[in-house]
Amino acid sequence: MSLLYPPGPDGVTAAELATRIHRDPVTVKRLLEELEELGYVESDAQMDIAERRARLTIEGYDLVSMTEDELLTGSAVARRPKRHEHETDRAGS
Repeated sequence: MSLLYPPGPDGVTAAELATRIHRDPVTVKRLLEELEELGYVESDAQMDIAERRARLTIEGYDLVSMTEDELLTGSAVARRPKRHEHETDRAGS
């Protein structure tokens, strides 16, 4: 879940994010590049690659919001009490 939380207005480097989510920095850098190609993240291409700070775009914030909504909906469904089979049979009769 840590990956989903916005990096803030100053952004985050691949190394900082890798530390936060306990992943390999090279893998995180590659994933950030893919997210940038998809339009969910932007970074300053003029900076040295190790110093580039990734920031969510509007599309990125929308994706985070939709993902959180889906996770919360799924969590609520998972917590609903289950009906016993015989109760289900009676309800359908």
